[in-house]
Amino acid sequence: DDLCVVFVVELDKGPFGLGMGLIDGLHTPLNAPGIYIRTLIPDGPAASDGRLKIGDRIWRAVDLIRLGGGRLRFLVAKSDLDVSEKI
Repeated sequence: DDLCVVFVVELDKGPFGLGMGLIDGLHTPLNAPGIYIRTLIPDGPAASDGRLKIGDRIWRAVDLIRLGGGRLRFLVAKSDLDVSEKI
C-alpha cells in the first residue's frame, strides 16, 4: 500500500534555525531521491512542534528553508519505520 500521510507544517525559526538536520535520500542506505529529516534538536522548533519525526520527507519549501525568513511553511510526508531506520 503506497498511501502516505501528508501535512503542512509552519515553524518559526529559533536562535539556531529550525532545529532539524536534513539529508538527501540518495546519500543514505535508502538510496532514493528526496530530502529527509535526519536529526531533530531537542527543544528546537521542529521537535517542539511534535509532528515531525526522523525519516519524514520534506516535499516542498526546501528552497525557502535555504533562503531564510522567520516563519517557514512546508509540506511533509510521514515515513514508515523502515524508511526512518535507513536515514
